[in-house]
Amino acid sequence: MNIRNIFTSSRIQLLKMLDSRPYTVSELAKLTGYSKSSILYHLEKLSNAGMVERIENERKWIYYQLTEKGRRAIRYDSVAKIMLAIGSVTFLSGIGMLITRLQREALPEVARAPVKAPVKPEFEVVKPAVEPAYALMAVGAILIILFIWFRRKW
Repeated sequence: MNIRNIFTSSRIQLLKMLDSRPYTVSELAKLTGYSKSSILYHLEKLSNAGMVERIENERKWIYYQLTEKGRRAIRYDSVAKIMLAIGSVTFLSGIGMLITRLQREALPEVARAPVKAPVKPEFEVVKPAVEPAYALMAVGAILIILFIWFRRKW
């Protein structure tokens, strides 16, 4: 079974709840508002994927708890979302810098604000080897591609 098919919003919610402590089907149904049969169905799918394990004890209650594989899945999901957010912001910042630079270059000299006579700097100004806007866009694109790769790997 492909692990990507396991992750639905309901199952992710169950995994996150089980991260705090083991629960019974009744407790999960009460907390989530889903029917017991629906909770049992999702727990069965998660159990088959190795994310959740069933704990039976001497009492009549059956608990479900998260396995180490389930904990890793929650962590990877969080990391992937953070990676997407940072990548998107970085990529869009690079585009914004590039647009601002192009607009500034497109303005005729007359439209620019008057500038005082240039003062000769005491040091030589070195231009960066790579335009910062392009570097930001590249880093952002790499993070977004990594997010997509992580999602497909699952």
